Formats: sequence, structure tokens, C-alpha cells
Amino acid sequence: MDFIEQYFEDFDFNGESSFDIQSVNNIALPEDYLMFMKEHNGGEGSVGESAYLMLFRLEELQQINDDYHVEEFLPEHYFIGSSGGGEVYGVDKDGNFFAVPDIPMSLEEKIILGNTFSDFIKNLEDYL
Repeated sequence: MDFIEQYFEDFDFNGESSFDIQSVNNIALPEDYLMFMKEHNGGEGSVGESAYLMLFRLEELQQINDDYHVEEFLPEHYFIGSSGGGEVYGVDKDGNFFAVPDIPMSLEEKIILGNTFSDFIKNLEDYL
């Protein structure tokens, strides 16, 4: 069973994307995340047995980060998605995938969920 079949069985993907983006908030997108997103361009649904995930489209990433004022509250970070109910997920300048409550948005509340996109997805279920 491959990664997609194992973790994204009940997930509605948006489809392929040709949108050219390499960074958000002047931080490079991790290569494994970018490859996944070029093929699926986010979506939403269940991940694993019990986690719910909304992955933002590539073409929306910068605007969403601007709207959340991520650079102001979490310098050297950007968001890639949310739980749809109070948690946002992102990547920091070191390539770590993380979770943080959307209110209050602070570094003290940050939890690292992996340093690859696949580790992030695998650890998401345990986190929630």
C-alpha cells in the first residue's frame, strides 16, 4: 500500500497544478511537499483513521499567509493548511512541519510534527 492509499483514502484532492511557486514568506517550499502539491494541489478530507486536513491550494498560499499575518505572529514560518477547526499547519524556515492553534498564534504553542511532508502526515493522526 502506498502513501496516498494509506493516508488519503477519504480525501478530495483538487487535481494537478502548474502554478509556479517556490517560496512563501521568503521561505523555500520543501521539495517533497511541492512534488505532492504539484500532483494534487491540496484538498480536504480525512487523513488516516481520524485526522481531518485542509491543504491550501498552491496559488492561495501567499494570500492566506498574508491574511493570517503569519510573518507578524510567527516570523520565518508559513501555513500550508488547517484542521478546519482551530489548528493551522505550516512549515518553518528549517523545513519542520508544525501545528499551532490559530488563536493564540504563538511560538510557545508550536508543535513539530516532522521534517518531511510524509512524516507530517503520519504524525498528524497521533497529534490530534
